[in-house]
Amino acid sequence: MRKHIMKKLLLVLNLGLLLSLSNCTEQLPEVKENINSAQDNSQAETHFFATFDAAYDVIATDKKFRKSETTIIPSTTEIIFIDTSYLDGDGVSVIVDFGGIGEEEPKGTLCQDGRYRAGKMHIYVSQSIQSAEFKAVVTTTKEDSFFSGNGIDMVQLVGKTTISLTGVAGLRVKVTDAMVISDQNSFSWQSDRVIVQTKDNGDGIWGDVYAVTGSGSGINRDGEPFHVSIDQPLIKQMEKGCAGTFVSGVVTVAAAEGTQVVSINYDPFDNGACDHYAEASLNGRKTIFKVK
Repeated sequence: MRKHIMKKLLLVLNLGLLLSLSNCTEQLPEVKENINSAQDNSQAETHFFATFDAAYDVIATDKKFRKSETTIIPSTTEIIFIDTSYLDGDGVSVIVDFGGIGEEEPKGTLCQDGRYRAGKMHIYVSQSIQSAEFKAVVTTTKEDSFFSGNGIDMVQLVGKTTISLTGVAGLRVKVTDAMVISDQNSFSWQSDRVIVQTKDNGDGIWGDVYAVTGSGSGINRDGEPFHVSIDQPLIKQMEKGCAGTFVSGVVTVAAAEGTQVVSINYDPFDNGACDHYAEASLNGRKTIFKVK
């Protein structure tokens, strides 16, 4: 059971691969005034789920959370254990400290996934990942100065992520009280997702297939509310050429009153191919583009 839980959790933590919508903005300039919600949602998805990648690197372990085959967090990152035992009934807590953001580029600490991180994040786990009552909470406060980015463009993330089991085949991941803060703007965001493994290829996640459902919402940089829905499950195929994005599924970002902002179809040719093509529909107009 532990293997399945860990594999499903790792998929959740890799959901930061949602596309940047800058291509859509460039191809359809007449709707630039309506694209901010979609761009803000994409940015939140990217950075918060990449943060989950780093959290998984600490959570899924055999001894004191620390894996011997670290995949995300470099060995220079400081991991401070606040509580190391489940036996006292109040869970296990750690602080992951990536160091200061610095002033020279690239800023932050380069991690194994190619992303730069800085500042601190707090991880609490109620019970072992082997337990049916497993729950993990990842938090970053404004005082933690937790940043994520490419070393040049860095954004500060504030928020709480709760990861728990749902049924026998899925994980529920809720992001609440989230803020994305940059030099240019800031916005709030939240999401509620369920991840289900549909194909198990054995040890590790390579070759597995997952389905993602759920919704989200936020208030964009202009102070306008928006809602996010996964209208058709997002299918993630963990293999070479496919793992960079979804092979199918439809996501819609709409204004609170229901007016469509942007709809993304990850399988525009209806063939489930790992071609990285998607179709954007903006205000009734459509364009096919390459997901980067």
